Amino acid sequence: PDNARETTLSVCGFARSHLGYAAAQMGHDLTRLQNFVEGYITFFQAFRATLRDAKIITTLAARGQTTRQAVFDDLYNGPATTDTRSLMTLIEQGFIDANGTTDQQ
Repeated sequence: PDNARETTLSVCGFARSHLGYAAAQMGHDLTRLQNFVEGYITFFQAFRATLRDAKIITTLAARGQTTRQAVFDDLYNGPATTDTRSLMTLIEQGFIDANGTTDQQ
């Protein structure tokens, strides 16, 4: 309060609610969530994966082989074109195969 150069920062709005969803998946263990995100970044290295990409891959990992529509139903109700583009990019990059399953190589 005595230093006008300092500002308290916090997560809010969309980011806060979705961070809460992600934390719930990790048993509200934020260290575990951070380790997952860092591992995810390392795994994809040059490919700039988005949260949508992560959701697609984790959905496929949980469901195994499934339909595209089932994957889209688990996403963020965003534009269908964005969901389709993300899925097609993951297929083109070899992270998932055209049948909608994770690559086991």
